[in-house]
Amino acid sequence: MKNRLLRALPRHKSMLRIVSGHPLYIVDWSADEGTPSDAVEISPFPPAGLRAVRVDNERGVELLFDGFGKNALPFTRSTYSKQCECVLFPVGCDREEWVLFVETKYARDLAAAQKPEANYPCRMVEQIKATVAYFRVRGILAADKVVRAVVSFPNLVQEFDSWVFPVRYPDGTMETVMDILRNDRILIRATNRVTIRSDRDLLLV
Repeated sequence: MKNRLLRALPRHKSMLRIVSGHPLYIVDWSADEGTPSDAVEISPFPPAGLRAVRVDNERGVELLFDGFGKNALPFTRSTYSKQCECVLFPVGCDREEWVLFVETKYARDLAAAQKPEANYPCRMVEQIKATVAYFRVRGILAADKVVRAVVSFPNLVQEFDSWVFPVRYPDGTMETVMDILRNDRILIRATNRVTIRSDRDLLLV
């Protein structure tokens, strides 16, 4: 998969990073007003001053991480796809191994996360879908491959899956987790934590 990704997105060579260890933390520094960076990073250390998506990796599976900077998925020189924060997959990933896409929103608390005008669940799912579709159209992912995805509110300590899904869109239609799996081949969960069991087994906690 690495080679397919770099053929389609050669500029991502500088973004790709090999990581291993347990646990790992995915953080979007653009959410930190004190940090002049829009970088999405993965690290074995909890980020100072900012919460993160936790990746448990007790077996030390070696991973490739592509943290998307601004306008990481171009259509043309001046137009870009919607995108999530990053993609993560085992180093040897080809067809059978899992692939994980992550989108975060750093709403300060539950009230902000559920703010109707922000419509975070809808926006997060749309960003995940757009990123996965981009990868499929460019041959990085097979059209029929089921991928994993996480929509995360790192600042929330309470469970939030129950009110994120089903997603309600502006036109009034609703979409469940099963709808997204059936229509888009994306197994999606709302959580701040994932567990890697092997290069073919990923648990969305």
